Formats: sequence, structure tokens, C-alpha cells
Amino acid sequence: MIRPIHLTMLCAISALALSRTALAGPFLVSQAEYPSEWAAMNGVKATPPKAILPTGRAIAPVGRLNGTPNLPTMLAIRGNQVAVLANGATPFQTLTFYDAQTLKPIDRLAAFSKLVPNQPVALATRGGSGIALNPLHTGASGTVYVPKEDAAQKIAQAKATLVAESNPTAIPTTLLSHSDFFQGLTAGRDGVFYATGGDSDKVIALRSKDGKARVIRQYILQWQSFSRNQYPYQYQGDQQKKYLFYPDSVVIGPDNHHLYVTGMLANSLARIDIASGKTDYVNAGPYPFAVALADQGRRLVVSDWGSNGVTVLDRQTFRVLGHVATGHAVGSSTVAAGVHPSAMVAVPDSPDVFVADANIDKVVEVNTQTLQPVRIINEYAWHNLFVHQLFIRPTAEELAHHQPGFTVVCAPGFLADAHHWLEWWWGGPSQAVAPLRVSLDPSSPDYFDYTASDWYATVAARCAPHVAGPYVDYACTNEYALTLALPCGGPDRFAGIVAADMVVANLERWLMPRLCALDRPLVLVNAMGRVVTSASASFAPGVLVPANGFELIGLSRGAWRRAGVDPDAMGWALWDPAPTPGRACPYRPMRVPPSRTSAGSVPGSWVPDCCWATR
Repeated sequence: MIRPIHLTMLCAISALALSRTALAGPFLVSQAEYPSEWAAMNGVKATPPKAILPTGRAIAPVGRLNGTPNLPTMLAIRGNQVAVLANGATPFQTLTFYDAQTLKPIDRLAAFSKLVPNQPVALATRGGSGIALNPLHTGASGTVYVPKEDAAQKIAQAKATLVAESNPTAIPTTLLSHSDFFQGLTAGRDGVFYATGGDSDKVIALRSKDGKARVIRQYILQWQSFSRNQYPYQYQGDQQKKYLFYPDSVVIGPDNHHLYVTGMLANSLARIDIASGKTDYVNAGPYPFAVALADQGRRLVVSDWGSNGVTVLDRQTFRVLGHVATGHAVGSSTVAAGVHPSAMVAVPDSPDVFVADANIDKVVEVNTQTLQPVRIINEYAWHNLFVHQLFIRPTAEELAHHQPGFTVVCAPGFLADAHHWLEWWWGGPSQAVAPLRVSLDPSSPDYFDYTASDWYATVAARCAPHVAGPYVDYACTNEYALTLALPCGGPDRFAGIVAADMVVANLERWLMPRLCALDRPLVLVNAMGRVVTSASASFAPGVLVPANGFELIGLSRGAWRRAGVDPDAMGWALWDPAPTPGRACPYRPMRVPPSRTSAGSVPGSWVPDCCWATR
């Protein structure tokens, strides 16, 4: 059963990565609201704040702690400087520089979408907000939303909020008009930092020196058209204004010659020559969000926020190598939101990249050389070992002609946070693989109690492989089907099953040539005496054979075992509807073509139509 780490834990760990030695005074104004922080500022010993994660684990900062302006979204470190990008949802957007050892603020660059006011301003908007601005305190948002109050009350509350959020001591600030910042920030050589500005379509190069933040260059980006067949199918910005590239994430190439910038509204990745400003563009998938370097700088990886995975590019040629899915597919008819691949981090000295799928709380490791997802981060190591041992890697030919499904079904009570759990994936040559949604709530009128199904109950009782059916699969395909199921878990505890569904018609196409090659019409029956497939016109698949008058022909145990199936556990047999009186039935083993198999698998020629597993 695949269990992801909650991204809350990863974010908390990331937030603590900068901590060093002791608590320092944050930018706070209310002693009553933050007693432990004020105690630390006054030299009084205080208990560090703790965060309780969804797993029950507690974490606490172990080093230096300081505050930032509202809504910090990105930071970058170079030498003794830490730069923090913040205020993304306020009139000013800020980039504040801190001393890396003391976390003391040094200076700040503040961007404003219009002409920066030269004195404090307060106003009320028709949308119900009150806004107060002060060019000396750009880190304070000074914004309130009180739609039911009149303009005077909105302005008064906005002013009070501005004062409460402002530092007692103003931070030296450089003001930048007709610009803004979004989420991209990276550090280059010689103390130069690069920040992206969404609405302004710029990448700004700046340096903090002698207590003053200075802009040294601005790179202008342009919107790029994309196919109407690519999500979101048309430009999603204000179509009455100039179309925007909308730069988001930015990284610097290993040679420090180029910047690579994602453009969310242009479905593009830009390559900017730092020296000349020359810019090239390439389509990088729907809503490209983050960009990272991988494989020692040979690869560029872009998380496609509007898709179901990442796009991998060759950095030198600036060409797309392929797309790697990290979650279920999204199409024009999809109602549910996608998996939203977002943040990424590259594994040092490796082609691998960790990708955070924000909407499904999973982290997936992608190999940028093979273009395959290679790992899913789970709570326990044995979950990964289980997945690694379970699956047979498909060949290129198999991938070209088939899209299998897979399900994990867990034994009730096995998981700490869910009594029942079912991961059921299905698809086919003409449709993408997608999860099958069923209700596992016992109080629900459409509750799917898989524990009562033959494919689960028999395997759980015997802790052995089992083939259920044939039966009509009302829950999934509405086809006449078989289910091949295997138990999972250790020697002392049943964890669940993994299984594959197979449409009987497909099994017939594989078996009939072999049955017809025998010298008499034979019938393959399951352990219950029900016909699975038949070379006799008298016995159709699904009917029960009579209990007497039929002679069993032993099916080759060697053939079954080469297929990884225990013939005694299956209980399947070949029957002769009309044996010749007075002589033994001729025996001819069914030959299984050479194929890649593993314990519990079916022959390579048997392609499952739907696969799954439980707990």
C-alpha cells in the first residue's frame, strides 16, 4: 500500500533548514500575542515553539528564528546573505536581505505595480478592502477586507493594521515603480540575485551592497503562443490587455551564462543569455511552475502545474526530451483537479529529481535519463520494497500497445489512519489509465465491501494465490472477467492483496488456439466446475459442468509453474466431455511461450485488463 509523507512535514523541515544556534528577536509588535518570542528577546529562557505533524511527530526549531514580511514564498542564499521574497498578495512585493549568521535584516527592494507613492497613502476599494501604504514600511501589507463597513472604517482599520505590521525600526528600502515580484528567486555569482516579476514580465538582477539594494539589470520576456490542443487551450490572463509570459521560477545554468525561467501563462521555458540578454523559448507543458537542474546540469526539469507530471529537457540543445507522469492523467473532460506538480529538488550527483504533487500529497522521484518515475516516498521503507518486488517492468513493445491498471487493496485495520483502503487503476489501449473511485465508507449507501468478494476473502483465508471467476464485473468493466489475486505481507501478518483483472474474451483468444490444437475438444474449468473457456460447442464459458461422467486430464504442472502459478492452489483442470470408453485419455501439456514472469504472475502473453491491490 503506497503511503505518502505529508507535504506539511516537508515544508516544516524546509522552514527549519536555516536555523543555527539560538532564538533572536523577530519582527513582532504584540507582546501578548507572542509571549515566548518576546521572552527570548528579553533574555528570558522560554520553551521553543513546537509543531505537531499529521503523523503525530513533533518538531521544533533548534536554531535562530526571525520573522519575515507577509507571505514569504522563496529564499536564496549566497555567501553571508539570505534573500527572502515576500508580500506576494499585497500592494508592495518585497525582497529583503538578511545577514546569514544573525538573521538581522540588512536592506530591502520593494516593487510597486504603479508609480510608488512618496508618502503614506490610505484608501478604500469598491471590492470591500481597505489599503494603507507607507514607502518606509513596505514589508507591512496594511490590507483588510471588511466589505460591510463604510470607507472611513476600512481606512482606519487598514492604517491600524499597517502600524501593527510595521517594524519598529524602518529597514533601508529601494523602491521600484511599475514592477512586481512573483515566486522566482535564485543567487548567482558576485553577489547577484535574480528575481522574477509575474505581471511585469521581467527578471530583475540586483545586488545588496553597503546596506543598499540596487537593481543592476532588467530582462524583458514575451508571451509565447501554444497549441489550442494543449491545456489550458487558450490564454488565461486578461485578454483585453497585453498577453503576459508571467515568469515564475528561475535557475542559473552551471556555467553562469544563462537564466532559465518558466512562463506560467505562455506554457514556455525561457533561456536568457545573462551577458547579452538574448532570449530563446521552448514549449514546456501546461502552466510550467518550477524549473530545476538535474544530472549534473545536463537536464532541465519543469513541473507542469496544469498537467500530471514534469517535462524534461536537454540543457545544451534546449530541446524537450519527454514528459514523465507523476500522477493520473488529466484531459479536457476531467472534472477533478490535477495533481499539480509543484516544488522540485535535484538529487546531487544523480539524474534523479524529487517532485512534490501538491494536490495528492505525494513526492515522486523521477529519473531524468530514463524518463521514468522511480520512487514514491512512503511512510515505511518496506512499502517501497513491496512495490519494487511486485511489478514486472514492461518492455517498450508492451508499453506501446497496452495501458494496464493496478489496484492495491489493504486488509482492514492494517493502516493506522484508514480501516479500509483501495487503490484501483484501470484503462485500455484507447483510454488513459485512471483511478476507479469507489466508496469505502460503511455508512454510505454505495459502500463497496471488497472483503466479501471472492478474490479477497479466499486469498485472505488461505494466504495463497487465487483466481476468482469467471464472473460479470459489475463494479468496473461490466465484462465477463477473471481476477488473479496474490497475498501481500509478512509471515505473521496479512497486509492485503494485489490483483489483476482479465476479460475472459482475451483469455479465450490466447487459449483457444492451444485447445483446438489438441486431438479432441476439451473444456477448461475452474475449481467450482464452471467453464472458463471451451473448445466444445456443448459447453459455453460460464456454465457449470455436470458432477459425473467427465474425465480429468491433468494439466502440466511444469507449464503452470513456469507461469509462476501453483496448479494445486488454482484448482483449474481440463475436462474431456466425451472420453473414449475403455482407454486412457491422451495427455498433451499446454505449452507456455517463453516470457518474463515472476512469482504470482501470469504468462507474458496474458495482458491484464485491470490490475489492483488491497489491504
